[in-house]
Amino acid sequence: MMLYPGRFLEENEIGMLARVFQTVCKEGGILPVSQQGERLAAHLLKLFMNGLTGEHELLEAERNWARGREKLLQVSAIYSGTRKGPHLEHNQHLMESPGIPIGENI
Repeated sequence: MMLYPGRFLEENEIGMLARVFQTVCKEGGILPVSQQGERLAAHLLKLFMNGLTGEHELLEAERNWARGREKLLQVSAIYSGTRKGPHLEHNQHLMESPGIPIGENI
């Protein structure tokens, strides 16, 4: 698979990305063949292309992002008294992971 001129994904890199994808899908309750799965795959590839090339690095990046998103939801719930309200709908794009919609727990 060609990433950009002169750079191809090697077979071992494709396998590693697939393992990370499968792990994150399992942990997040994401169906691999879904819109969420597609967003997750695109996000993982973007992270990989931007220098996170290790399996552990990619898994930790996704897990850390999910923890940060959950903390943001908790703070927002404290101020609003609810987990879902108009204030969240307006800024939903700021809190949504490529593969995990707001309100789903990992």
